[in-house]
Order: sequence, then structure tokens, then C-alpha cells
Amino acid sequence: MSDLDLETTAVMPRRECLARLALEPVGRLIVPRDDLPPVVVPAVYQLAGEALLVRTAHALPPAHEHPRRFVFEVDRIEVDRRRGWSVVVECVARDGSPADATADDAGWLWLSIDEVRGRRLGAGAPPDPGVVW
Repeated sequence: MSDLDLETTAVMPRRECLARLALEPVGRLIVPRDDLPPVVVPAVYQLAGEALLVRTAHALPPAHEHPRRFVFEVDRIEVDRRRGWSVVVECVARDGSPADATADDAGWLWLSIDEVRGRRLGAGAPPDPGVVW
């Protein structure tokens, strides 16, 4: 049983959520499906301003065929230090690519960030996103 104190949480403002998203290379993409439970797949991603560029090992249908709305989750938990954070992003799939995308971004799913929510978990979770932990 973990000693992580999930009772002690603090809501993170949008700016901090985005800063924390930039700290991690892997998250989970939740893909809705018609008349079936959603599929959750691990995905590498890059934060590009107010967008996520996401690539998974699972093939997704072309942009005009897949659902337009997704949820993306990223966490960092340090059980030994009894702290962590979690960010949940609601996003909308976009055709094309963001203005700052490069040729290396080809084949990535471009998700425009709509809503973002996050919480710091446990005792001593630093509020400063510049703290690498």
C-alpha cells in the first residue's frame, strides 16, 4: 500500500499545467469509439504552444475519419517522496499542422488544447513548475 497522501491536493492553474506537460515525454491518449468503451493508448508527444503533437504505436484513422475530440493525460508520481501531479487535457483534433511545426512533425496527430486541469498531489508537492522532480 502506498503512503502517497491523495487527500492533500492543490489545483494547478492553466499556466502551471502547461508547464508540467512540457516536462514529460509520454502520456496517455484516450480515444473515444462509437458504441464501445474508449481506448487508452500510451503516446509520445510534444507541447507546441496551445497544441499537442501526439504519436502512438497504434494506428489512428486519418483526421477526417477519427473522432474530433480526445482526452490526454500526463502524470508524474514520486511514491518515495509522497508527492506527484496529474494533468488532464481535453483537446480537439485539427487538420494540417500548427504554424510552428517542422518537417519532423509529419505523421503526428495535432490536438488543439481546449480545456486543461491539473492537481498537485501529496505533501510537499512544489508549486513551481520550474522545479524538476
